[in-house]
Amino acid sequence: WSSDVCSSDLSDQKGDATKVQFKLYNSTDAYYIIAKKTEDGLYNVTGKTTDKAQGTTFTPASNGRLYIKGLEGDKYQLTEVATDDGDRKSV
Repeated sequence: WSSDVCSSDLSDQKGDATKVQFKLYNSTDAYYIIAKKTEDGLYNVTGKTTDKAQGTTFTPASNGRLYIKGLEGDKYQLTEVATDDGDRKSV
């Protein structure tokens, strides 16, 4: 499985998508995704962890697109942890 996520927070076209950060949580099996970035906005899943800090922090490409390949067919929660203006979100 793979997922194509498009960040809608930057719909005004004024923000910088590359500064937005996300964590991806598998809510079916209770773990965070570990993935390797292969190019801007493209990641391949390499593992999983129950430790949020060890989960990959995902960043979209400049066009706001985020592709994550190798996901299991489960339910996921994508949580924004940093905004394009540098604010950190607590989750």
